[in-house]
Amino acid sequence: EGSDRKRHQCTRHYSKHARVPMATDRALPLIDLSRFTAGSAEERAAEAAKWDDTFRTTGFCLLTGYESILPESLINDLRREAAAFFALPAEDKMRARVDGVVGYLGYGDENVAATLGKKTVGADLVESLNFSGYQ
Repeated sequence: EGSDRKRHQCTRHYSKHARVPMATDRALPLIDLSRFTAGSAEERAAEAAKWDDTFRTTGFCLLTGYESILPESLINDLRREAAAFFALPAEDKMRARVDGVVGYLGYGDENVAATLGKKTVGADLVESLNFSGYQ
């Protein structure tokens, strides 16, 4: 219990050593945008390669260094709006659902491991809001 609690705390505080409690207990990939935006050519290439590998294999990461390109007020506004959206009743959030991939996805709608062809016990216990600008 103590180690699970510690992992949850690390993840919540976006530690460089954040770990997620999952069957394999692998470290959650960290992508540092400041290394890409202000680093040397080698650092930018390494971070870009890490980004590519992370989204080809894991599908998500902890993003750090975004403060180097986004104003703090925008970050705070986004956090506030996201918290307000996810606090809405499920039926209100479902109005933002588009097609099961884009828009709101509720608990049980996603299964990241299955998209990688891995056997799973069930769907992910997560909700998300996915935007289509990059798809």
